[in-house]
Amino acid sequence: MSAKFIHACLLSLALASCAYSAAGARQAAYAGKFYPADKAQLAAFVDSALAGAAVPQPGGKVLAIIAPHAGYVFSGRVAGFAYKTV
Repeated sequence: MSAKFIHACLLSLALASCAYSAAGARQAAYAGKFYPADKAQLAAFVDSALAGAAVPQPGGKVLAIIAPHAGYVFSGRVAGFAYKTV
């Protein structure tokens, strides 16, 4: 998988919890508490988490990853490392 694809996946997952104005979508309950409420700030954080991960080439085929998904301030860099690996 390309880094661009991985970044798009991470960003879409992160932005899925941001506030929407579309009909039928609920407002994010924790925007601004555990992750930035602003779309641009959130995207910058995801970019930073991926850029800061110094990932060695895996010794074989990656079959799965285990990545944290909450509390970006606490776990975002670990998630960036996990996703950048694949």
